[in-house]
Amino acid sequence: MGTSLKTKVALGLGTMYIAWGTTYIGIAFTIETMPPLMSMSFRFVAAGAALFVFIALRNGVAALKLNRKQFSSAMFLGVLMLGTGLGTMALAEEVVPIGVASLIVAAMPIWTALFRTIDKDRPRVLSLVGIAAGLIGIAIIMLPGQTQARPGAVGASVTF
Repeated sequence: MGTSLKTKVALGLGTMYIAWGTTYIGIAFTIETMPPLMSMSFRFVAAGAALFVFIALRNGVAALKLNRKQFSSAMFLGVLMLGTGLGTMALAEEVVPIGVASLIVAAMPIWTALFRTIDKDRPRVLSLVGIAAGLIGIAIIMLPGQTQARPGAVGASVTF
């Protein structure tokens, strides 16, 4: 008997929550033993290899063929994700507390709503309520004395 759509969605979201939820702690552990950008590069190579094998086994090697436009687009996005996304996050986590780093990224829905509004695609009220709830959560976590700088970081005696 097939798996229901609700079960598939729940499993997919659960996997995503675990994968993304452990990203920042994973970065913190890896940068203790290797340079930040190298650790993120290894992460991308490992993820790419796993996806390569998965797609090849599921859909055949022919499914991996890319045209020039697809390849250049993938390279561009990969460089952006590594260089400006996770790469800078790994560099920042050398001095910024993990919680603060992840909270900065948690502000992404605010930017998304702002850019949608500028593009004349105003988010629904329920989306804005969710963003407001997230902001309240961020404010609670960021109360003075709630976060500490990473041990050994420049200015580590400073409490955020």
